[in-house]
Amino acid sequence: MPGESTRHLAEHHEQRQLLHQGPLNHETEVVVCATLERVLNVESGPIVLLKVDVEGDELVALKGLGSVWPRVRHCAVEVRDLAGRLSAVRELLLEQGFSVRVVAQTSSLVDGYLTTIPPELA
Repeated sequence: MPGESTRHLAEHHEQRQLLHQGPLNHETEVVVCATLERVLNVESGPIVLLKVDVEGDELVALKGLGSVWPRVRHCAVEVRDLAGRLSAVRELLLEQGFSVRVVAQTSSLVDGYLTTIPPELA
C-alpha cells in the first residue's frame, strides 16, 4: 500500500493503534537497496536540497551519503523521535556542519489535506 512502506513492522502497528486504525495486512518484499552516495554520485554538482523521509531509517540513509556530504547545501529530514532517532540525526547533521532547526509537526489543513497528530504522537 503506498505510504505504508516500512521495515519496522512492530513500530508501524503501534502507530496504527495510536491513530485508532485497524491492523494492516502486510506483504513482505525483498528489495535491492543502494546508498545515497552511490545513487547521487551518478551526477556531479551541488545538491541544493536533500529531503529524507524513509520511515525510521533516516540515520542509515544519511550515513550512506559518504563523500557526497560536501555537495549538500540544505537537508530536510522527517524523523519520528523514537529510541533517540532525532538526537542521533541532529548530531550527525551538526557534525557535517549544518545548522539544525527542529520543527514539531502539528495538526493542520493544507491545500484541503488534513493532517491530525494525536496528543500521544505529538
